[in-house]
Amino acid sequence: MEDRLIFAKEASKLGERNNIPPRTRNKDISKATRKKIIKKILIAPIILFALAVATVSLYLIITMPGWEELDLNKLENIQQSSFIYDYKDRKLTSIHGTEDRIKISLSDIPEHVQNAFIAVEDIRFRKHPG
Repeated sequence: MEDRLIFAKEASKLGERNNIPPRTRNKDISKATRKKIIKKILIAPIILFALAVATVSLYLIITMPGWEELDLNKLENIQQSSFIYDYKDRKLTSIHGTEDRIKISLSDIPEHVQNAFIAVEDIRFRKHPG
């Protein structure tokens, strides 16, 4: 029993020498470690964002000289119509050049319409080789 009392007295003297109780000392170390970890966690996204901006900027600097200038005449003189749809697949508007054309395959045109065009243009179309 006396051995335990002596050990307890020596342990209390050790704490008095450092003026910091052992439990408080461990908490201070863990707080400092937590602060370092939090700083690293906050700095990492900033560094990643800076790298992403630098990469995109470098890409644009390298590729921009090869870009063509916008020619509005090409937009006005398109050969067929284009359609613009919203996110619900509803047609908003169409863009077309001097003529409003939509390219379709021959199989999409009904046979009686094909025959009508042939009758007007060349009635002998199916009879002669060309």
